[in-house]
Amino acid sequence: QTSVYIGTLGGGFFAGLTGQLDQVDLAISGAGSPTTPLTVQIRDGSATAPGTAVLATTSVPTSAVTGNESWVPITFNSPASVTAGTQYSIVALTDSVASWFWYAGQGATPDSAYVGGRLYFSPDGPPAMGTWSGGSPADFEFKTYVAPPTPPVVQPPTAAPTGQRAAALKK
Repeated sequence: QTSVYIGTLGGGFFAGLTGQLDQVDLAISGAGSPTTPLTVQIRDGSATAPGTAVLATTSVPTSAVTGNESWVPITFNSPASVTAGTQYSIVALTDSVASWFWYAGQGATPDSAYVGGRLYFSPDGPPAMGTWSGGSPADFEFKTYVAPPTPPVVQPPTAAPTGQRAAALKK
């Protein structure tokens, strides 16, 4: 079995907007020289661990990171449909545990910007990932980008001829 590192907002995050989540930014670095890409997924969420439904996935090449913490934009070619107020998880996984580092902020302190974050691990490689352990508090640094749905175009009603014009058209 491959030991897979899972960093996630275990209890999840709650979408602030309804729409298409097409990008996340993660505060990550390469610890040493990463040799395998990082897979980032948006999953459904639960109160105790990431969900099983993968809503969006992409790969981050090793060339995208340096040895220092930086915000790395991660774009999903097929965005995840999210609903405001619904819980989701960000999952980052790799076969090489020591190659990647996802930075945490202030932890689970009362003044933390995101106190709901949790760190989970899974010994199950993708796609199974059915066993989760850990759940220790961790305030992972992330940003999400949701494109709201485009409002429908409403055509104004066509005005019917009235008055003298209507009378002229009848002739």
